[in-house]
Amino acid sequence: MSAAWTGLFVALWLVVVLLVVLVLGLIRKVAALEAVAAGDRREPGAERVGGPSLGSPAPSLTAHPELTTMPATRHGRVLLFLNSSCSACRRLADELRMHDRAVFTSGLDVGGVELVLVTDRDGRAAFAGLNVDVIVVQAGGELSCAWSVPGTPFAVAVDHDGIVRASAFTNTATRLGELSRALRTSIDATAVA
Repeated sequence: MSAAWTGLFVALWLVVVLLVVLVLGLIRKVAALEAVAAGDRREPGAERVGGPSLGSPAPSLTAHPELTTMPATRHGRVLLFLNSSCSACRRLADELRMHDRAVFTSGLDVGGVELVLVTDRDGRAAFAGLNVDVIVVQAGGELSCAWSVPGTPFAVAVDHDGIVRASAFTNTATRLGELSRALRTSIDATAVA
């Protein structure tokens, strides 16, 4: 075998090894995403991925006076945690910008729910134009820590009495609407009881 053929043979094997490494990396990434998705579909009582415990009082908001009271016209509040350096957060923000408030509230059933954006300092500019009721800038991630937020984008639904009713990773507007519907269903069930 000539030197040229030997060189090509070695190069071919290096490409095969590189492809195997890439495929293994992708398999690992898919497994991690499946674990997050499984956390979104968890049943009541199942192991939680993060966020405050369901049915417990919401963590204190005294450091943020704009959140200490809720308008009487609102049934609850959804806190949407986004980070300016998170690509999934930027995609979600772009999707939310496409909806005006009327379409967003009727199509995603978040009417009567106050939508609060919780973000970092750079997030105010990065998420400008989002149709939210309140924007809270957390300087050092204090709300994320207090609310046990495992990552972003993440949302927590709290009823008017300050009880956590739902929490999940929310990478689409539809998922955010589902979380809001879970809050509304929980409120309706409580009212009937």
